[in-house]
Amino acid sequence: MKPHKFNGSPCRIKQTFLLRIAIILLLIVVIYLPSLRAQQLPVNDIYKDYLQVLKVNGTLTNLDKPFDIPDNKYPTLQALDSLKQHPWASISAPAFQVDSTQDLLILPHDIKLRTYWQSMEPGGWHDGPVWQGRGFTTDFSTGFFAQYSIFSASFHPHLIFNQNQHLDLSPYQTRSGRSIYSYPLGNIDWSQRFGNHPFWTFDPGNSYLRADYHGWTAGLSNELMRWGPAQENALLMDSNAPGFRHFFIGTSEPKDIYIGYLQTKLIWGKLIESDFFDSNSSNNERYITGLTLSFNPKPVPNLQLGINRIFYETISPEGIPARDLLQVFEALTKINFVKGSNVGGNDQADQLISLFGKWTFPKSGLQIYGEWARNDHSWNWRDFFTEPEHSRGYTLGLLKTFNLNDKKILSINAELTQLEASKTGAFRGYPTFYVHGKSVQGYTNRGQLMGASIGPGSSSQYIASSLYLRKGRIKIFGQRVAQNNDFLYESNAMLDANIQNPNNKKYWLHNVEMRFGASLTYFYNKFETALGVTFRRELNDNYVYKNDENYLGLHLSIRYRLSKLR
Repeated sequence: MKPHKFNGSPCRIKQTFLLRIAIILLLIVVIYLPSLRAQQLPVNDIYKDYLQVLKVNGTLTNLDKPFDIPDNKYPTLQALDSLKQHPWASISAPAFQVDSTQDLLILPHDIKLRTYWQSMEPGGWHDGPVWQGRGFTTDFSTGFFAQYSIFSASFHPHLIFNQNQHLDLSPYQTRSGRSIYSYPLGNIDWSQRFGNHPFWTFDPGNSYLRADYHGWTAGLSNELMRWGPAQENALLMDSNAPGFRHFFIGTSEPKDIYIGYLQTKLIWGKLIESDFFDSNSSNNERYITGLTLSFNPKPVPNLQLGINRIFYETISPEGIPARDLLQVFEALTKINFVKGSNVGGNDQADQLISLFGKWTFPKSGLQIYGEWARNDHSWNWRDFFTEPEHSRGYTLGLLKTFNLNDKKILSINAELTQLEASKTGAFRGYPTFYVHGKSVQGYTNRGQLMGASIGPGSSSQYIASSLYLRKGRIKIFGQRVAQNNDFLYESNAMLDANIQNPNNKKYWLHNVEMRFGASLTYFYNKFETALGVTFRRELNDNYVYKNDENYLGLHLSIRYRLSKLR
């Protein structure tokens, strides 16, 4: 790995100063805050999907207290113990049970082994620290959880082996000074391949140290996060890249503010460049800070509205200015930053902002949701209202559940995502989603995307159905992804005579991938086994007319349930 340093000067933020901030935040929580909320359900865990379905169909919904069972929390899983009429009520108990009388609680995480195989090129999404290169990829994870008083810690690492077999790289030339394995179609650290040899990776996974008291929390974490209501393509924060080290402070349960309930989280962390991007060692690290905030109005108990905001920028040799600790609270328009020679109101950081909402109707077993995002500031509010579509992206979706009987629940999830440039890009500068001119690695961590898995300039239509049975789950899905249409519209590189016939019409050349998949999860005693297959039909691969390819991906995972920790 490249050397990582967080340098500073007397007027800049140093690593020791950030550590002091973290300690102060923890002390604030310890001194001023009072009820325990600790272990979280990880993003992408099958139990999280199941609990979401139970909340939508009304099994876990209390209309008077809409956030009585908060998203992702371990107590939500415990709440299932009191329910008898749901498909998974008869699942075998794990090997270790919680003794609530103990002052010090130590429990193991499940032992989990996952193996993937990709036939011709990398695949997979929502797999966190795992990069599924061609051939076999194996991921082993376990660990432990400890809790004493208001403090809790989780050590949940991954040991990953990548066979990383040879694959044909893109025919397009990478930028000067970039690795041959870097992404050639934009200014972003989204690796085509991680070198040309098999390799091992140790990743800390969903590990953290935190304090929880009276509905507030603070700590240091490497956990994966998904912000907003999207199931498949969350725009600002999703689980397609390894977690990154960050400090956080926020609520661990909804706070009553009289007119409704509020939940929030603030983060400060560091993103790392991959080993296969460029040879410039001075820009290997980026500072990232973010805010997510959601509100549930009491008059509309199952409506949730919220905002997400992210800033990231390259860490210079001098460090990060102290004012950037509160960057998420700065003005929303560029005109506020005009001064001196900076007549354009530009800064060194890239901003991503989104508004989201979801509305659940438990009596109908229906949830509708959406997220609308911007990849750039508007010049002023007049500019925003005249061209709100400039640099925008959005996801719209719904989740519908059907109670077939007390042993079977059927769910259907449909989602539409759009990250392509709007027509405003024809006559004004347009920043492709997740790409930035100053932070040349874009919105990535260790060579993988932090946002939606479909990537820059892309669009997606997704539909899936899951049948929850007494012994597990059957899931099928279909998806169409138009990959990086921004590149197709803005470049003529694909018309080079060395790539294809330059007389081909550009509207013939959309690089579209059709994905179809199925998976089966089966519970037997304390074992949980999952089998999955994904078929991908790629049309006009690399934007070459009728250069169509077929890809196959397989997945096998086995988990031994040691405890109710996930």
